[in-house]
Amino acid sequence: MSRSLFNLLGIALIAAAVSMHSASVMIFFDPASLILVVGCATFFSLGSHGFDNFKAALAAGLSSAPVPRKLVEQHRIVLNSLRNSLCAAGALGYLIGTVLILSNLADPSALGPAMAVALLTGLYGLLLAELIVAPMSASLAVRESNDDETGSPATSSGASIGAP
Repeated sequence: MSRSLFNLLGIALIAAAVSMHSASVMIFFDPASLILVVGCATFFSLGSHGFDNFKAALAAGLSSAPVPRKLVEQHRIVLNSLRNSLCAAGALGYLIGTVLILSNLADPSALGPAMAVALLTGLYGLLLAELIVAPMSASLAVRESNDDETGSPATSSGASIGAP
């Protein structure tokens, strides 16, 4: 809980700093850039790990329940892949935005939107990777349980619970 609180405070601090220099934080919202980053990262991760593994890792990362030891490493691999894909999608968006800028140098009105794509995709990729996915991955290690894959406590064969 406290980690989430600190993440929210960090985001609030960023928003406050932006609002001190701008009339609205909405200038930092670009749907095309967001779709590019989230869409590419999601599809790249789905392509690497499949829908079931991706869905299970997200569910485990968002949950607060203990995670069986056998699944923690698998889920962390998927989430770290998503994290890397978000950063890569941000870099890809930066390159696309740069190409748009260079292809429209003769039209000054097209430079602003192209610059927004270039800069905001990197921002979105970094914020999502480090403020959302990285804490999800880290929380799995903290919530690791000694349970088997079904979530029930592991016991040795033939031993009863409570036996000395």
